[in-house]
Amino acid sequence: MCATGCFVKDHCKGMTSSFIRADLANLYIGGSNERSNNEIAATICELLDQTRPLAGGDSYKKLITFVNDRAGA
Repeated sequence: MCATGCFVKDHCKGMTSSFIRADLANLYIGGSNERSNNEIAATICELLDQTRPLAGGDSYKKLITFVNDRAGA
């Protein structure tokens, strides 16, 4: 077995193949590790809370604001 990144070439081949034959409305490559935007934002906030805490002990999550969807989205 090789070190980290040993499947990069396979991933790149898959991405290239997908772009060449793509119906871009579909998902072609996944790692069964999907996350929503909200989950990613929360994880980033948690990491920042640990590494660069805000003054007063507040969480970065308090800075997240939700907006209406853009037209056409």
